[in-house]
Amino acid sequence: DQPGDADRRPGNQYVKLRSVKAINRSNDRTGTFRVTEEVGITMEYEVLEEGQVLWLGHNIYNEQGVNVFDTHSVQTEFYRSPHPKGIYTSVVWIPGNLLNLGTYVVSSAIFNHLKNIIHFHERDVLTFTIHEAFDEETARGDSAGDFPGVVRPLLKWEIKNI
Repeated sequence: DQPGDADRRPGNQYVKLRSVKAINRSNDRTGTFRVTEEVGITMEYEVLEEGQVLWLGHNIYNEQGVNVFDTHSVQTEFYRSPHPKGIYTSVVWIPGNLLNLGTYVVSSAIFNHLKNIIHFHERDVLTFTIHEAFDEETARGDSAGDFPGVVRPLLKWEIKNI
């Protein structure tokens, strides 16, 4: 960072966004994932002033603009406790065999709805693509052509002869 760069980063006097990236399980930055792979979304941010309880969140949209899901940092130590000053990195993992094929757009934010504060909300900050994994077991099975649905989970089925 060059001097003054912090002023152009999204955020305010409490917290600034440094980066948002998509990573694979090898921690490599990538924009494409097999349907069976986990997708990691990392956010690096800098806490400039203590005393704020900061919630992290991502909104995941498909190519049609449908909000597939939102995720918030509810199961972290900082969800109810203020961050000390410093630079932090977070990662959230989207399970493999959840998202259908296609391109996804991510918006990212740090906020606190209880205090009605949005420190920043960066729309369309990241895109990634899910592609087929023909040599692995997926929800598609042996079906050909497009497999419909916003999500495409590989669910456990049980069949019993009664």
